Amino acid sequence: MPPRAPTGTIAFLFTDIEGSSQRWESFGVAMDGAVKEHERLLRGVFGSHGGYVFKTVGDEFCVAFARAADALAAAVDAQRALDAVDFSAVGGLHVRMGVHAGEAAERDGDYFGPTVNTVARLSALAYGGQIVLSGVAREAMGDELPDGLSLVDLGRHRLRDVAAIAQVWQVAGDGLRAEFPPLRSAGIVAHNLPPSRTELVGRERDLAQIEALVRERRLVTLVGAGGVGKTRAAVAVGAQTLQSYADGAWFADLARVTDAALVANVIAGALGMSQIEGRRVDESLVAWLRDKHLLLILDNCEHVLETVAPLADAVLDAAPGVRILATSREPLRVGGEQTVRLSSLEPVDAERLFAQRAALVSKSFTLSDRNAEEIATICRRLDGIPLAIELAAARAGTMSIASLARRLDERFAVLTAGSRTALPRQQTLHAMVSWSVDLLSPSERGIFERLGVFVGAFRLESATTICMPEDEAAGAFELLASLCEKSLLTVDVAGAHESYRLLETMREFALEQQRRNGEREDLALRHAHYFRQQALAADERYGTQPADAWLAAAELDLDNYRAALEWALRDRHDAALGSDIAGSLEQLWYRGGLAAEGSDWLSLARTQLHEAAHPRQAGRVWQTIAAFRDGSDKYDAAQRALRLYRAAGDERGEMWALVASGFGLQQMGRIEEANAEFEHALAGARRFPNPWLSGVLLNRRGTIARDRREFAAGRELLAEAIERFRPLYEGGRSPIVLMNLAELEFADGNAPLALELASEAAKSESLRHGAMHLANLHACCALFRVAADDLDGAAADAAEGLRCAQHERNALAATIALAHLALIAALRGDPERAAAILGYVDASFERLRYRRNLTEAWGYERLVAAVSERLPQTRVQELRAKGASWQEDRAVAEAAG
Repeated sequence: MPPRAPTGTIAFLFTDIEGSSQRWESFGVAMDGAVKEHERLLRGVFGSHGGYVFKTVGDEFCVAFARAADALAAAVDAQRALDAVDFSAVGGLHVRMGVHAGEAAERDGDYFGPTVNTVARLSALAYGGQIVLSGVAREAMGDELPDGLSLVDLGRHRLRDVAAIAQVWQVAGDGLRAEFPPLRSAGIVAHNLPPSRTELVGRERDLAQIEALVRERRLVTLVGAGGVGKTRAAVAVGAQTLQSYADGAWFADLARVTDAALVANVIAGALGMSQIEGRRVDESLVAWLRDKHLLLILDNCEHVLETVAPLADAVLDAAPGVRILATSREPLRVGGEQTVRLSSLEPVDAERLFAQRAALVSKSFTLSDRNAEEIATICRRLDGIPLAIELAAARAGTMSIASLARRLDERFAVLTAGSRTALPRQQTLHAMVSWSVDLLSPSERGIFERLGVFVGAFRLESATTICMPEDEAAGAFELLASLCEKSLLTVDVAGAHESYRLLETMREFALEQQRRNGEREDLALRHAHYFRQQALAADERYGTQPADAWLAAAELDLDNYRAALEWALRDRHDAALGSDIAGSLEQLWYRGGLAAEGSDWLSLARTQLHEAAHPRQAGRVWQTIAAFRDGSDKYDAAQRALRLYRAAGDERGEMWALVASGFGLQQMGRIEEANAEFEHALAGARRFPNPWLSGVLLNRRGTIARDRREFAAGRELLAEAIERFRPLYEGGRSPIVLMNLAELEFADGNAPLALELASEAAKSESLRHGAMHLANLHACCALFRVAADDLDGAAADAAEGLRCAQHERNALAATIALAHLALIAALRGDPERAAAILGYVDASFERLRYRRNLTEAWGYERLVAAVSERLPQTRVQELRAKGASWQEDRAVAEAAG
């Protein structure tokens, strides 16, 4: 069996042929043979010692071992084996080798991280025939140095692009060359950068951006939430740019400074600067730096900003060769400062970090399909904050991943397993957040804690109304801006209006403080009442502005609508309030692809609401329920809404209930009754002018004309509906009306135009989330493609229509898609499966009291004919009876074939 890729602490052996390029040019064919023999020898030796060859680049070998002693033994045996071969045809073949040990990330059989970079730089120091060993690898071997070998101390050396200074040893022994020139190190550049013990995960693009800015600007400040990795990033940039500074890179950790007057002393100490008696340290510091060319990293400045800022300003003025890289929760606000906001890790990197750190504390931990989803949940709920993820991963040795994911609601109690040597605020998640909050002013802390009432995004107006006393409302913007600067709040300024968001961890802390202060219930009540008014206002606005803009604004508030519904309906605080929200969000549920969720909220509302006491709210609930139903169910729900609206004296509600009632009648095939309902609604629309309502009625009347086969009149009505809707849709053409026009053209024998219109509708951004409209669109396109003899395209459309219908739990749309899939099966030569699905389709339509429209009737007639042509009538009846007994999931499984 080939060696497996080792994990955990790994020993790496890197090798390459010294001067190989010149030998290739000089010896050509002979060099090819020599390199092949070299490769055969090395692979054999490495394999015999359990080495895993994870990469070869030209004549370079990259090998991983589970133990440093094995890596060293393999290197020695490889040199001896090479020495025993006559390579005189190519002027000799001399291989240099380097051994180092540490952690590394393994992905797809390759390794990444600081350890891999270090061994590559280490091996580059050596000469052909020489084996060099890092001090870390020497310590990892303990007393396992193979017999007959000894180590020669070559001193401490600076490796290119590596922060730590490496102790280097040469391996000596029988059969190994002993004399070599001095190592090819870049020399030792003075610095005090703390060495990294673990890989810095997922910051490649950030580091490249920061490094470029540090080269361009003299003051760069990394800002971000606590635990996001500002310190690690700053140190990594210092290491990568170290060679650019003649006087080195120096790290001053201000985290433990409790007296701001000592800031200059701490910086001076980090620089190794002697203090002059009788002279202020800050003055001496500026003078000492005047002629230096160095990078000064000022870490954790947030609690001593008033002292750090003027000191940094003075240094920049007096010492042109000094560059400052600072980390802080908020900017220094010094002239010329470039800020870089370090954000949370991307999901893939967050999950990789969790897996790496969990493997360090639990030998049994492996990332697998079984736990991948739970790890993704943990990382998402911890906002991708590296420190929080590391604290969670530290629990992998004492808690299952599933338990950890379940207990994140108790995150401040669970995530307390930090390093004992870390700062106290880095040892627990609660301490990390508390450190940031304790630095706030009383006003900032008050609004921060109250902002925990919001879920997801919120606007300035929302925060002002719910969280600020009336006499302090004018100061809300400044407070929010300050919290953003201090990295406790995020802001998105990409839209028409800025929106704010608390990271979930910050929100949990704020909620904890609300409960402790006794404010939680009052804030939840105010939040629910505010978003009830927002939902009612959004309902009134629908149809008065572009549909996409309306939907984007409503989606921004979705999480807060959900929170208000939870409080009102799930927690049973106020059924009328919850009904107002659930009913008023009809268009968000329907056009946002959330009909299934909306139906659940509406079910809760109608079971809790006392209809006689709240007829208007009940009418709106039943009107929205009607929007999600079809056929007789739609008609029944609309009629109930109509009665309730009349009891409440709500004429506007009556009009919309009549539209829904008419649509239900139309689906049942009661065309004349449907038309009468639309006419009644039209009379009301004249009293309450509304462009959206009039456009809807024109659209419905156009479909009535289509169903009557009055195609010319239908085109006129639908064209007028398109014009009425034009201001409301990007591109000017309503995709819903285009779909109806496509069906009209198909019914009139113009299938190519029908497909063209449907394709135009499919491109509309307004359909991006509207799963119900997408289900109908794909169903229509399936039949249009059948007519064009494109069965593969038809099958794809029908399958997508079925998927959308199931997402919205819409039985009618699913049945229509299944009918089309049955037709395609019959046309492809599978009449038995088609006949059984046909039986299910007939039974489903009967339950819904639904009558097929002209497009669906065209497909149905061809389905029946195709089945009847291929099977005896008795067999058709038998199969249809079988399908009629199925549930939807069985019919879907049969259609999938």
